[in-house]
Amino acid sequence: MPNTTAMHKTQKFIVLVGIILIILMGVYPPWLYIDEGKIEHPMGYAPIWRPPIERHHNTAELFGVKLQLDFQDKTANTIDLFRLFMQIAVLSAVTGGAVVLLRRASA
Repeated sequence: MPNTTAMHKTQKFIVLVGIILIILMGVYPPWLYIDEGKIEHPMGYAPIWRPPIERHHNTAELFGVKLQLDFQDKTANTIDLFRLFMQIAVLSAVTGGAVVLLRRASA
């Protein structure tokens, strides 16, 4: 007969790890840049306190001299809530499945 207290501790540990991962997902969420035409551009992951910045530098070379023509910075202006909620849903399903499987294994 398996040790049910060990399984119970393992289940608690899995739930705790799941909660910590959800908190980390909230601290480092996926970001979007929505332009004037309402088109979404994924910007990757970054801390909640520092949205990602994408820098574009247009240069040209004229007679061997490199010229900086244009600097464009795009700062992420919204969190990709759909992607964040999907990540949380998948993690919750995996965590819940692991807890249920461990419960069945201990029976």
